[in-house]
Amino acid sequence: MHLISPCAGEYNTEQFTIRLFYGGYFFTKDGNTVYEGGKVDYIDNCYANYFSTFTLDRVMNVMKIPLPMGYSYKRSRLNLNHGLMRLATDQHVAEMLEDIGPTRTVDMYLIPPVLPHYFP
Repeated sequence: MHLISPCAGEYNTEQFTIRLFYGGYFFTKDGNTVYEGGKVDYIDNCYANYFSTFTLDRVMNVMKIPLPMGYSYKRSRLNLNHGLMRLATDQHVAEMLEDIGPTRTVDMYLIPPVLPHYFP
């Protein structure tokens, strides 16, 4: 599924695509972090100058994904073991935008909130 982000603008080098992984889970296999299951959607035409965590929340509303939701992204030249970064503030967004590789695609993962467990 390809979605057009509410931050779409005219095409230029400041645009990027988010490859959004959600509904799956992380696990360790042979010492490597792996993400498995779930869905993958693409959010095209994201314009870096207007992108923020607020924009992500708006996109989740369009996708009908309940909030609150945590966001993480994988740094472009690293694997999940070393490159999975939290995306919670506009400073984190700025760091992500500086790290976008030549494909102009960011791998992003939705992290559901941890609910407290109560034991009898």
